[in-house]
Amino acid sequence: MALKNVNAIRPTDLLSKLLLSSSSSSNSIQVIDASWYMPATKINARELYKRKRIPGAKFFDLDDCCDKESTLPHMMPTKDYFLDYLSGIGVPIDPNQDIVVYDTQGMFSSPRLWYMLKVAGFQNVAVLEGGLPGWDSSGFQIDTQSPPSKTDMDTVSVRNKYAFKPLENSFVDKDRVKEASENKSAIIDARSADRFDGKVPEPREGLRRGSIPFSLNIPFTSVIDDLGFLLPKPQVDQLFRGVGIDAETVQQNKEDVIFSCGSGVTACVPLLALVHHFDVDLAHCKVYDGAFSEWGELDDENYPVTVVETS
Repeated sequence: MALKNVNAIRPTDLLSKLLLSSSSSSNSIQVIDASWYMPATKINARELYKRKRIPGAKFFDLDDCCDKESTLPHMMPTKDYFLDYLSGIGVPIDPNQDIVVYDTQGMFSSPRLWYMLKVAGFQNVAVLEGGLPGWDSSGFQIDTQSPPSKTDMDTVSVRNKYAFKPLENSFVDKDRVKEASENKSAIIDARSADRFDGKVPEPREGLRRGSIPFSLNIPFTSVIDDLGFLLPKPQVDQLFRGVGIDAETVQQNKEDVIFSCGSGVTACVPLLALVHHFDVDLAHCKVYDGAFSEWGELDDENYPVTVVETS
């Protein structure tokens, strides 16, 4: 099974690849655990990885591999830093390397790493639908031994980095989002409906309630089932049409769609659904990296919010 042009796969597909792959890094698949939890949960994803993981998986820490100069959570780092970090955890730095990412919540944070890898220039990347729970419940092998110690950051050769052709301008800033809002261009917000409507406070303190004006709400939980598998194409199509977006038209007209959420993680779940089911060009699927963590702390005059009035 080749991962070229594959965006999401099920455990049985990955199992066949793992069983058939050779031991050489050039032909084998690299599995990465991209688990991340909201800070309020107090759950340590790295500790979970140490106790239970897919054999051969490396651990990617969203809060560690980020723009260290930003005050916003897990912002995308530079390409050089990103590739050095990946090399440091043992990921082969080859744009044609087959990579499968998963998380321990079914499908929550793994699409974020999928997007980061794709826009950095990795060609063959897929998300494991159902994540580790799906893998485990299917009876596939689980590694419970202590993993090797974390490798330090490793500087990737200039030659290897030159082989990567990243997608430019994939992560957008607040002013690009403001422009899209004023033009009523497509902005998808993957937060829950209550957060989007401003009925409940944001998990992060000090943020305004509500949503970016003229943004559209497709909660990330609405495009997956209870087991963390993407819903079938007709149901996803209905969800997008329900907020006024014709996915086929987006694909044909090559229209930009901006995805947002609380901090740029779950925005990538409906983004993955759009790309996987409708073959929308990833170059036209943007992520507002600051997301509502940034927008929610900006001034009302220049960056307003919409709050649904309750009776």
